[in-house]
Parts: sequence; C-alpha cells; structure tokens
Amino acid sequence: MSEIKSTLDLVMEKTRDLNLSREERDAQRTEDIRKTLRGMIQKYGDRVLRKDPFLEEFRRLDTIDHLSTEQILRTELLGQIDLAQDPEAHVAQLELLQWVCGLKVDGLETVLREFADQQARVESDRSRELRDTLQTDLNISGSAVVPNLEMDAILQEDLHELQKTYGSRLEAEKTSLQG
Repeated sequence: MSEIKSTLDLVMEKTRDLNLSREERDAQRTEDIRKTLRGMIQKYGDRVLRKDPFLEEFRRLDTIDHLSTEQILRTELLGQIDLAQDPEAHVAQLELLQWVCGLKVDGLETVLREFADQQARVESDRSRELRDTLQTDLNISGSAVVPNLEMDAILQEDLHELQKTYGSRLEAEKTSLQG
C-alpha cells in the first residue's frame, strides 16, 4: 500500500533544494523590521511604549548592510503621515521623527497645523451658511439645528480641493525629509 502524504510534506519535498538569494533575504529581513517598527510605532502612539523602552527596542533590531533601521523607521513614519488622520495621531509620529531620527519636523508641523486650521474654518463657514439658509428659506433655527456637513456636496468639494493643495505641500515636506 502506498503512503499518503500531506500537503505540507509535498511542499517540503518540492522546495527542499530552493535557497533565497541575498536580495530576497534582505527584502525579507527589511519587511520583518518594518512590521516590528509598525507595532512599536503603534504602541508608542497609544502611549503603551514610552521613549526609553522604545529606544532600547529600536537599538536591538537587526540591521541590513545597505539600509539602516533609522532609514526604515523614517520611511515608515513619513509613509504613515496623512492629512486624513486625526491630528492627535501625528504627535507621536512627529516626536519619533524628531527624537529618534534627528529630523527637523517644523515644516511638517506647519503644513499639518495649517491644514487642520483651514479645514475647521471651511467647515465652520459652511455650517454657518447652511444654518443661515435654513433660517431665511425655511424659517428653521435654534440651537438644535445642526447641518449634515457630510452630505453637503459643496463642502465636500471644498475639502477635496483643500486636501489636494495641502497634500502636495505635505508630500514636498516628506520628500525633503526622506534624504
């Protein structure tokens, strides 16, 4: 009677003589480091991991000949910074860029702050316009009147334009820090 082999046995048999090239091993190690850093960044942002323990863990990470862990961290942090994020999420990312990577993040902070301010102003202005329209056209007013800004096409278009404008500025700042 012949032996029945599991799928794992068959795969192991077929791949026994395969080896990864140096580039493939480096790519795998880079991805492993990147995943570890993502977890560390998340813990730091959640304030589960403080500065000193973060630095200790960071220093223990493997290095790859052509790429430092600092470069990987910088790339990961800059890739995470996005205008759509809650501004509080940027605090930890900017702290790590400044503290661990030694980067001057004033330009990033300025773009993010200006965007948040402009977004709040545009939303406030549009909300006021909609309340005024409800008051004059339909005679609806009061403290309970809250316009549905998410469904307002004009506001959404204004916010889209604002994101395009500040998005290009943000990308330029990120590119200048990528070095």
